[in-house]
Amino acid sequence: MRRATRTANWLTSLVVASGCSQAPPAATDAGAPPAQNAAPRVDRPAPVPPAKTPQPANTGGPLRPTRTVPLDVQDVLAISLSPDGGTLGLAGRARPAGGAELEHLSVFFDLSTGKRTGVPIKLDGPGAIASGGKATAYADGSKVVVHELATGAATEAAQISSTEGRFSFAPDGRLLVTASKTKLAFLPWPADGSRPLEVETPAPVLGLSRVYLQGTRVAAVHGDAGEAVLRVWDAKTGKPLETVPLGRPKLARDPVQVAEDGRAMIVTGPSGREALWDLGEKRQAEWAGAKLRTGLTPLAGGRVLYTEAEVKVTGGQVASAMVVVVADLRTGEAVHKLAIPPGVESFVSIYVAASLDGRRVVLVSDDSHMAYIWDLP
Repeated sequence: MRRATRTANWLTSLVVASGCSQAPPAATDAGAPPAQNAAPRVDRPAPVPPAKTPQPANTGGPLRPTRTVPLDVQDVLAISLSPDGGTLGLAGRARPAGGAELEHLSVFFDLSTGKRTGVPIKLDGPGAIASGGKATAYADGSKVVVHELATGAATEAAQISSTEGRFSFAPDGRLLVTASKTKLAFLPWPADGSRPLEVETPAPVLGLSRVYLQGTRVAAVHGDAGEAVLRVWDAKTGKPLETVPLGRPKLARDPVQVAEDGRAMIVTGPSGREALWDLGEKRQAEWAGAKLRTGLTPLAGGRVLYTEAEVKVTGGQVASAMVVVVADLRTGEAVHKLAIPPGVESFVSIYVAASLDGRRVVLVSDDSHMAYIWDLP
């Protein structure tokens, strides 16, 4: 994840791929990131074997997880899910193979077996993971490093500015796009010795999306004299294809996410405030609440993912329950509601991610030490 940071730091309200608070406050343009979870760190007993949760009949209520996977990771800082939804990366405190002491590591799980896979990284955040769990790419200062999960081999793939540089790793792991000031570079991976394609941009690059549309497109946010413009670039030829004016928003360091099919787009401000766009129509979504939510994740098929609280009144008693929502990009109507299991006691440190096609949703709970998996129709 991009950019794997402590995802809970992205927002202060109920979120996707991040920490959540008890109620969704209105977003603002100012404010510092929320504090990290200050709960004391304690060693917990070994997790139980994977368990399957039966899927309820279609009653119209929130769907329960298809299955669960136990995680031997504590104090989770960030998660990353491979584009095919098969490999889950977590940064937190874990024991290396054969180790007795907990260390700060990024570890990986094969969700088909429920077991760890590959070689851990001594890093506080897993980067983007290629499909098939082959490799992950992350920034180490001014270097972009590609880490082969199976062998642990780490290769310096590119140099970027440690303060202004950006990079994007294609879902199939075959292309690395880097940005530094006013230059974009398209590097095939693994490197074949050829000179990378480089292009000059008309204005400094403020952020890069994930490479999308089967590795053929990347979106870059450019800033010049206070104006922000999104340009879609052809990842094969390096040519700009379309331009979308964004006005004068205050932008986060990595402000743009684009769905695999190029329709849903999220533009994020520095305090976590997000604007939901229909990139195909070059306009913002107008449904109620679209501009007040944080933690949105764009999905293929014109959908968007987020987490919210549902308030119910029974016998004069008010209770709230957290649900993960897959909604229609244009109307905001819920397509699926996913019930967060009762074992999740705290919503301050849950993390949610989805596969590129939006068919698999994974929620990680730091207090239950479980990954909950929904395979959607």
